[in-house]
Amino acid sequence: MKRDNKFIAWWRKELTKPSSNGLLGVVAGFLLAGLVLYAIIIVALKLVGGSSVTLYDIFLPAATVLGVITVGGAAVVQFRKQYFTEVSAELDRDTKYTELLTKAIEHLGNESIAIRTGALYELKRLAQDSEKDRENVLEIINRFVIEEWKKLTNPREDFSFDKDFPSDIVIAKTIIALLLRTERINHTELILESVHLEWEHLRVAHLCKAHLSRAHFEHANLSGANLKGAHLLEANLGEANLIDTCLIGADLRWAINLTADQLMDAIIDETTLLDPPLRDELIKRGKLKPSAETANT
Repeated sequence: MKRDNKFIAWWRKELTKPSSNGLLGVVAGFLLAGLVLYAIIIVALKLVGGSSVTLYDIFLPAATVLGVITVGGAAVVQFRKQYFTEVSAELDRDTKYTELLTKAIEHLGNESIAIRTGALYELKRLAQDSEKDRENVLEIINRFVIEEWKKLTNPREDFSFDKDFPSDIVIAKTIIALLLRTERINHTELILESVHLEWEHLRVAHLCKAHLSRAHFEHANLSGANLKGAHLLEANLGEANLIDTCLIGADLRWAINLTADQLMDAIIDETTLLDPPLRDELIKRGKLKPSAETANT
């Protein structure tokens, strides 16, 4: 069965090559040669057996074989036509998305906050429509927020949605959070270092092995989020909701404002990397089992 599947896969690959016309010609040549050889064998058998050879004896098998060749050829032509139509449509979509992405990036640098906001919503639609561009869009919006954040003269530690805070930054943060918490999207190994997600709702977000070092999660709702194996070095998790947040295998070393109380509600185990004081406190509370070295001391 596996051998047949490999053959079918090879045959499909060969048929869809632009240069496969030569291959089809060779196949057609072999079929025609086989047809001629078949007719010769039929005539020879008739003659050897002493029977008379009629045109019917020759043309009936010949017509059958020609019919098979015709039907098979038509199927191949139709398959190639459909395949290249789909490829062309996909190329057109890729071109369209590339143009939209380029235009949106240009508009993010505009001085008008209205134009920047429009570009952010355009990137949001692009990320929702194009799976291939989703990660790039997230990184672009994240970089936009980081750069705009640097321009603030006195960014407040306790971020909120006050009206005096730049609306494009608020919108950009909200779009990132919206894309991250979309349940049907798995953001495994996503790179969003230093991302600003203060006060955002990130319930059930799939961020396994995501690179989130120095991320800002102050007051964020991460309940039920999957951060298994995530890189959260120096991430600020002050007042973040970690109820049922999966942090198995996550790297939380040097995390800022992270408390034992928060981790008591999270899902962790011995593979979760923590600073020694925090790990010791969780062992005392029975959340973690002491390691062999700790038990001996």
